[in-house]
Amino acid sequence: MKYAKLTIKPKTPFLSLLQSDTIFGNFAWGYRYVFGEKELKEKLPSNFIVFSDGFIKGYLPRPFFKPYLGDGVNKSIKKTSLLPEKIVFDLIDGFNEGKFDLHSTTSEAMVVEYLKNNDINLPGREVSIIQKNAINRLTDTTEGRLYTIKEEYSNIEYEIYFYTSLEKNEVEKVVDFISKRGYGKDKSVGKGRFEFEIDWDFEEKRYCKFG
Repeated sequence: MKYAKLTIKPKTPFLSLLQSDTIFGNFAWGYRYVFGEKELKEKLPSNFIVFSDGFIKGYLPRPFFKPYLGDGVNKSIKKTSLLPEKIVFDLIDGFNEGKFDLHSTTSEAMVVEYLKNNDINLPGREVSIIQKNAINRLTDTTEGRLYTIKEEYSNIEYEIYFYTSLEKNEVEKVVDFISKRGYGKDKSVGKGRFEFEIDWDFEEKRYCKFG
């Protein structure tokens, strides 16, 4: 198995979240288009590729620890769901070195102390709510009905961790196909297109343990 990190930068609005199951679904269909249905069916019984969710570049989800009940834990600290990846990796190192355990508040206290003394300034996103005509497929008319969709514009780069038994060139061909065809909803009208880079020797590989 090979571990890697996929970094993507959206070029058009995304209408689907970067969730691991959706990413896999898009990759599987892409693999079918590039290499054929027979080859995909042969791969599906095995975990030939497993993805994480997509995370804002440089950030990871805040781990869940035993609640810290000390002073200075306000609502903004409680609601912070993302942390700089260095803080998360420092926590992992702390557990590996025996400094923390899940039955104490030491690890959560470290997070709270960091948040009390630092601001988390995430990159901005621009969200647009667009109304579209709902078409009756039987009459081929709109009948005056509308529906809304949410489009997200941003210059944010996202990181997706994965491991795979595929060859590097296979993964790169499929991701290149998806980047041009589009990811998720409404890709047929230009949504979900992106630029990408795959790092097969990324620095934080030692923290990857999934599957």
